[in-house]
Amino acid sequence: MNKTKSKEMTDILVEIGRKYNCKECGKQMSNMSNLNAHIRATHEGVKYPCQQCLYQATAKGHLDQHRRSVHEGMKYPCQQCLYQATTKGSLDQHRRSVHEGMKYPCGQCEYQATTKGSLDMHRRSVHEGIRYPCGQCEYQATQKGRLEDRKSTRLNSS
Repeated sequence: MNKTKSKEMTDILVEIGRKYNCKECGKQMSNMSNLNAHIRATHEGVKYPCQQCLYQATAKGHLDQHRRSVHEGMKYPCQQCLYQATTKGSLDQHRRSVHEGMKYPCGQCEYQATTKGSLDMHRRSVHEGIRYPCGQCEYQATQKGRLEDRKSTRLNSS
């Protein structure tokens, strides 16, 4: 990494132990590569459009996975039940949560999540009160993705 790029990155992040914080929104990442991908996708609006449908990925790897699972029908079957995942990571997560009973307890209430991401979303919406307002009506989503889904559903139904 050259000195200019290094200076730019220093302006964007703060290293805290082994976490990298985005100065734009505060999101924490475990490594610099993930932080850079977050910045490109979230703050610079970089998209990777699918040539076969309207899907737009925020990372090239996500587009490749979309193509394999949606357009090529690639699935990862669970050996213990009828579940079929679209990624190996999803299959591993399914096995841990469903067949091994792995849970992520909240610590502030009785809620137990099956993924760390679900626990993080729970904490932000329930305990920190984070909401994503619509801007066109009074609706406030507890998750950014749900607001985007609602907006696209309303646009497609008009």
